[in-house]
Amino acid sequence: MTIQLSRRTILGAPLLLAACKRSPAAVLRVGALTGPMRTTLEASGVLAGAPYEIAWSSFATGQEVLEAMAAGAVDVTTTGDASFQFAYQAGKAIKAVQAQRAEDVAGASGVLVPKTSSIHGPGDLKGKKIAVPRGSAGHFLVLRALAKAGLTPADVDWAFLSPAEGKAALGAGAVDGWATWPPFIAAALLHDPVRLGVDGLGLVRNYLLQVASEQAIAERRSLLKDYLKRVRDASAWTNDHPAVAAKALAQTTGAPEDVAHYTVDRQHWRPAPLDADFVAYQSGLAATFRNAGSLAADRPVHQAFISL
Repeated sequence: MTIQLSRRTILGAPLLLAACKRSPAAVLRVGALTGPMRTTLEASGVLAGAPYEIAWSSFATGQEVLEAMAAGAVDVTTTGDASFQFAYQAGKAIKAVQAQRAEDVAGASGVLVPKTSSIHGPGDLKGKKIAVPRGSAGHFLVLRALAKAGLTPADVDWAFLSPAEGKAALGAGAVDGWATWPPFIAAALLHDPVRLGVDGLGLVRNYLLQVASEQAIAERRSLLKDYLKRVRDASAWTNDHPAVAAKALAQTTGAPEDVAHYTVDRQHWRPAPLDADFVAYQSGLAATFRNAGSLAADRPVHQAFISL
């Protein structure tokens, strides 16, 4: 077959190619939470040469970005496992496609209290008002702390607040404790009159999940696979260059340098396999929320994860 190309067709080819490059299939919509992930992706240079455009959007919590993903506004994000499992069990069409784990260290997460507080361990939470974002890592941490002390969710007065609201409530004396994680925990411990009333060390594991919508997995699988490798490369770069990563975090977020260093020093993310041990831990996480009455659904946890 002979194809006849007119002069108009030939001259229009560059415009056609440019349009193809700008097509929706060549755009990956990434939801970024407050923290170092976007900063390290950009500061490390690993995004250079990506065969697609990244459209960033920012969110304060995992619940918010996963709601946006379920609404079709975000293709992929990085968030905590508690937020993911809460959203997955609620029926969201999402899957975790990659996991990273940081070593368990003191001060990586916990319940912050005023320095004069009587809370010095999990057992002291009884009868106290504790601020957490619903379905968050902080929520899960408090549930685990209560279980360790032989207490139940009914033994505390829950205040379901965003991180910013929780910080403000603690400062105003409206709550007795605030369960949080980096970078919020760093800023509070270093610059507010608070201390750790309950340390997350030994209560929870530190996982980050790369989560994608089922639609993105179906329609942008090759883009996702490429992006996930760049996330791993960015984490490795941060582990090798913590001082540079902390400086970049301070510059891009406006956080004080000591807060940036605290955050980076306690989050050395490394690849974590989606294996039986991982699934068992995630199953326990979902069961903890379910037993607390926070989740009604019982979706099979092993179906929440897929390797691309």
